[in-house]
Amino acid sequence: MNAALAALDTLKQNDITIVKTMTNPPAGVRLVMESICIMKGIKPDKKIDGSGKAYEDYWPAAKKMLGDMKFLETLKEYDKDHIPAPTIKKIRDKFISNKEFDPAIIKNVSSACEGLCKWVKAIDVYDGVIKVVAPKRESLAEAEAVLEEQMSKLKVKQAELKSVTDKLQALNDNLVQKQTEKKNLEDNIELTKVKIDRANKLISGLGGEKDRWTKNVEQLNETYDNIVGDVLLSAGVVAYLGTFILDYRQHCIQEWYDLCKSKCVPVSDSFSLSATLGDPVKIREWQIAGLPADNYSVDNAIIVTNANRWPLMIDPQGQANKWIKNMEKSNKLEVIKFSNPNFVRSLENCLQFGNPCLLENIGEELDPILESILLKQTFKQNNLEYIRLGDSVIEFSRDFKFYITTCLRNPHYLPEVSVKVTLLNFMITPLGLEDQLLGLVAAKEKPDLEEKKNQLILESAHNRRQLKDIEDKILEVLSSSQGNILEDETAIEILSSSKELSIEISEKQMIATKTEEEIDVTRNGYKPVAIHGSMLFFTISDLANIDPMYQYSLTWFINLYLQSILHSKPSGQLEERIENLNQHFTYSIYINVCRSLFEKDKLLFSFLLCIGLAKGKGQVDDQEWRFLLTGGVALENPFANPAPLWLSDKSWAEIVRASQLPAFKGFMEMVQNAPEEWKKMYDSHTPHMERCPEPLAGTLTRMEELIVLRCLRPDKMVPAVQNFIVERMGQKYIEPPTFDLSLCYQDSNFFSPLIFVLSPGADPMAGLYRFAEEKGMLPPPGSQATKPKKLSLLGDQRKLSVVGEVNPAELLARTSKSKLQTISLGQGQGPIAERMVMDAVQAGTWVVLQNCHLAASWLPELERICETVITDPTTTKPSFRLWLTSYPSPVFPVSVLQNGVKMTNEPPAGLRANLLRSYLNDPISNPEFFNCCNKPKVFEKLLFGLCFFHALVQERRKFGPLGWNIPYEFNESDLRVSVQQLQMFIDKYEKTPLEALRYLTGECNYGGRVTDDLDRRLIMSLLNIFYNSKIIDDDNYRFSSSDTYYAPAKGTYDDYVEYIRRLPLVPHPEVFGLHENADISKDQQETQQLFDGILLTLPRQVS
Repeated sequence: MNAALAALDTLKQNDITIVKTMTNPPAGVRLVMESICIMKGIKPDKKIDGSGKAYEDYWPAAKKMLGDMKFLETLKEYDKDHIPAPTIKKIRDKFISNKEFDPAIIKNVSSACEGLCKWVKAIDVYDGVIKVVAPKRESLAEAEAVLEEQMSKLKVKQAELKSVTDKLQALNDNLVQKQTEKKNLEDNIELTKVKIDRANKLISGLGGEKDRWTKNVEQLNETYDNIVGDVLLSAGVVAYLGTFILDYRQHCIQEWYDLCKSKCVPVSDSFSLSATLGDPVKIREWQIAGLPADNYSVDNAIIVTNANRWPLMIDPQGQANKWIKNMEKSNKLEVIKFSNPNFVRSLENCLQFGNPCLLENIGEELDPILESILLKQTFKQNNLEYIRLGDSVIEFSRDFKFYITTCLRNPHYLPEVSVKVTLLNFMITPLGLEDQLLGLVAAKEKPDLEEKKNQLILESAHNRRQLKDIEDKILEVLSSSQGNILEDETAIEILSSSKELSIEISEKQMIATKTEEEIDVTRNGYKPVAIHGSMLFFTISDLANIDPMYQYSLTWFINLYLQSILHSKPSGQLEERIENLNQHFTYSIYINVCRSLFEKDKLLFSFLLCIGLAKGKGQVDDQEWRFLLTGGVALENPFANPAPLWLSDKSWAEIVRASQLPAFKGFMEMVQNAPEEWKKMYDSHTPHMERCPEPLAGTLTRMEELIVLRCLRPDKMVPAVQNFIVERMGQKYIEPPTFDLSLCYQDSNFFSPLIFVLSPGADPMAGLYRFAEEKGMLPPPGSQATKPKKLSLLGDQRKLSVVGEVNPAELLARTSKSKLQTISLGQGQGPIAERMVMDAVQAGTWVVLQNCHLAASWLPELERICETVITDPTTTKPSFRLWLTSYPSPVFPVSVLQNGVKMTNEPPAGLRANLLRSYLNDPISNPEFFNCCNKPKVFEKLLFGLCFFHALVQERRKFGPLGWNIPYEFNESDLRVSVQQLQMFIDKYEKTPLEALRYLTGECNYGGRVTDDLDRRLIMSLLNIFYNSKIIDDDNYRFSSSDTYYAPAKGTYDDYVEYIRRLPLVPHPEVFGLHENADISKDQQETQQLFDGILLTLPRQVS
């Protein structure tokens, strides 16, 4: 209907006018207009058609209707609800059912009639609908009337209900309010319970912290009060004291401390560097990484980590090296040396990528290329930091760390070097070494306990780190919590769990500590062994002050220590086992060190061992010890000499100074009151065996008796010292073992060079060639060379080729085909020697580099070869050996000396030792040689006489001009060629040609080097004592008036050796053909030499 009305709205008056003006409208127009007229009840005109039939014509009426200006309004206002039934029926019958009555068709003839057609159709539809709806509308009207009535009643009831509802709502609102208040109260109660629970947890959890915090607060307050002095002292230690030994460092700290106190500078009563700058957890980690546990080493580590300059560590025992390598291992530490070919490249990489770098084994000079690194001369460019290294500019990383170590014991660095680095003395301390040695012996003796101990140390360090982290976490949570901490559930949970974990760890730590203490009780049972070993090490360490070649590494010492633990006599009794360990290790040290000492220093070493061990037991007074060595400080003596006829002023002055010692109170008065009693001791041939006169007799210790002897008869100090050593340590410590090259070889390996330390007249090459033959490294001499050759009595017999001697031409032929190569170093020989070593390393042969002291500039290259080339097990065959010979040299590489097997081959000191060495060495020690002569009695007697002669001419050198006008270097070659000639002549001639033997031995072999006529006459006179018929025929023939020395009757080789061992250790001068007074100057010289050598080992006193 609305669409029909809308269609009417589209019609305009012009459209209607067009329809109106139609005179002969189309059928469709007529049909539409007729329906409109019927709908409006307009009557048609009655007309007659051509056939005479009457018809109704609605067009005139329609035109008239269309002429009404309100035509469209009348249609819009048409009463569609009350259309008469006949009208609507006629419309439906005549029009609606007509197919031509379709708007779509009508549109073709008139657009205006299209809308009118739509309207008629819509009225029809509406009428159809309205006829159905009308009854319903009536029912609706009735229902609405009822509804209105009921609604009136409802409103009344609703008003009543609203009143009740309002009251109920008010009650409900009040209920909700009360329930909310109840809920809030319940929530508050629950929250309060939670807070109480949290508070309880917090109080219980932090209850244990209160004591710690209270204590920490007290400590912090004290630290704060004393921070100025503590930091001042710490800065002084870091800046100035790193290079000094423990005693002097403590002395300086004490002086500074006293100065602070006197100037009212607050400082902690128990100041220590570790307490001020150290972190206990970090220190424990350092010790696990290999840092010795003593305070001195800990302070050194603190200086390393706190100094502004890079550290240069004096590290002869390699302790700093070991610690740095372990500590920085996880940070990709780069270890370099100046001798490395890629030294600069490795350094550049570390600077650029921030890796730590360790420069080890430096000398007393630093490469200038390090200047910018030491001075930290960096510069910025394009927001990046750079450093110049030589000609290169390298990007610099702030993570870079630089460590420098030297194995020199006492290096001397120029001030220009010292100001660029932090010098540190990392020499191991007695306490630090004791701890290491105790761990080693415990690991061998009680391996399970020591393993558990090490595990506990690691566990303890881990626990400490965790506890520290937990404590820090607790403080962080407490300090960072916002508002009321009881409302911070996360914080409470963290604190609670942290404290629970802390308690658990603390309990574990307590158990671990208790277990560790129990282990230490058993472990410390072996502490005397560790203390003993530590004293031995520091004794041998001091030998380097006597001679630069006396260098011994801690690694070598520890290896010897471990061997002694394995090879010493076992025992189920701890005390006995400790005694066995100490005795075995002491003697092992003695024999291993002795073979590398010159003869003059062997007794000195024994004495140092004896005194060092006695000092460790508190049996030596330092004041008495220094007096024994120096005789006290020589000042003007105000007291008159009571016996100037026999007592020298020097001796009297020493007696006066000795009286100032506590044990010698009244000594001067005793001598003044009874000089005749003391003269008896002075005049004795063996004053060192005499007892002191009363009242000193029996009151003095052995050390104090030596002081008395020094004052009266210093010339007899050497035998007195020998007796002192025998009483405390045993006879074997004054009888150095005979040199044995095979034993030295057994102690060597392919990466440890064997070093002959030369002395005038000692040539080890002949012995080395023979040893090489035994080991198959040098072809044996040809058949012609092994046979005795016909000798000429003219010429230098040392050039003759005899059994056991080395002929140069023959040796050249043999070495060209041998596995032993030799070269004498000198100018231009370095590269040749290096090539020789490279070839030998691969072939597994031997190389001998002679006279290394003559190639000082090449020695750094030798050090590189010994450290990098021969030590590589992948390229070096085990049979390879590097032999070196050198006179003592201060520039000889310390690392080579420390890692090598050092040997000296001097004639031993003493007549007995010389004789014994001759019999224990080749060729006499060879049974085939000793027993091969056709006339054994003649040979053995003359052989003994010859060896005695050799020992005698050697020992006479000790008497200075009394022995020889000119000192001669008689050596083993002289004896060896004489022995071979003796055997050959006895075998060849029926009657022993004594004259020929005297000529060959006296004039040629020994006399060939004698230039003084009187000395030549003397040597022949001495030889006549031994090369004569009496020694052969008369078993009672004596070499001197003392009846002590003679050639034993024919016996076995062992009989001769046993007889030699029974001879006096200190011979009387008469055996040398000298007056007993000849001993005085010799003995005084030996005493002075002994004491001067010992003084070199003592620490210098600093004022």
